Amino acid sequence: MSHPPGARDRLEAIYNAHYPAIHQYAARRTGSPDDTADVISETFLTAWRRIADVPENGRSSRGSDHSS
Repeated sequence: MSHPPGARDRLEAIYNAHYPAIHQYAARRTGSPDDTADVISETFLTAWRRIADVPENGRSSRGSDHSS
């Protein structure tokens, strides 16, 4: 699997920015440290696999058309 230039740095920035919120959410939802770790691992593994689909500014483009 090939990743775009700077993909590792982008994932690291995403991880650093979002890990605390994802951890808190997963811990509340699962109630288990092991399950929380699994959720976090799967979340960031998915982000890594789809890093080319993550917008540069970290925001989704869906629903952002304010042209009307």
